[in-house]
Amino acid sequence: MNKRCLLITAVAALVLIPAVPDSADAQRTRVRITSRTIDRFPDRDITLAVGALDYDRGTDDLAPMASLRAEWGLRRWVRSELAFTYALADVPRPDLGVDETSRSQLAGASLGLKAELPARYVRPYVGVAAGLFGRFDGDDGEEFVRPSLSVPAGIRIGLGSASLRLEARWRFDEHKDGISVPSREFTAGLGFRY
Repeated sequence: MNKRCLLITAVAALVLIPAVPDSADAQRTRVRITSRTIDRFPDRDITLAVGALDYDRGTDDLAPMASLRAEWGLRRWVRSELAFTYALADVPRPDLGVDETSRSQLAGASLGLKAELPARYVRPYVGVAAGLFGRFDGDDGEEFVRPSLSVPAGIRIGLGSASLRLEARWRFDEHKDGISVPSREFTAGLGFRY
């Protein structure tokens, strides 16, 4: 009887022991997963940013603005971006009289590519984007939608599953008269994984 129990126990041990990972392998796997999570930024994130728009169409003041940017990684160092922006600016209106301004809504949508340094915590980036720019004046002023190009440059700072973004973006928005007006965006925002 003892020999039979011993034989069954030995066979069970030979079958089951290889199926159970040893504790060193399990610990290495956890450490590797943890370090990979810390090391990598999210492949997809959405950022809400606020800042100022320096709109160079006759106004010297900075206009308050907000942007919403959705990004997804294409490669380790290349990301694509879908962006929406909105700003309110007091724009000179010579058709209303001398020194008259109108409250204008400035909106944009663009799709772009960015190259970023795949560093561990701080990732500088630069890119290019193309899209549409719209200006909608109050008081029956100008209303139009035209093409726009932009060049963003900034940094992303990893904060676990979130990231802080600081960015400057040079925009070239075409207007009704065909002139490309250079403008600059300065924004800061938080990005979250989605």
